[in-house]
Amino acid sequence: MSIFMPSSLQIADMHRLGLVTMASQELGLRQGQANYALEGLRLALGNKSLLFQTKVRFLIQVGKCGH
Repeated sequence: MSIFMPSSLQIADMHRLGLVTMASQELGLRQGQANYALEGLRLALGNKSLLFQTKVRFLIQVGKCGH
């Protein structure tokens, strides 16, 4: 089931129906949602990078000790 959103209208229809403010609010909510998702992605990538670097350093140290 789809939900009606102001962004699904043409700009002229938004003006005609008086939904410009609501469309602007929708845009702000969508931007907030995108920022939240990007922050989660940044944190996940940072964590993955830290784990990778830790594993690589460990393997390098094990390799030095093994010789």
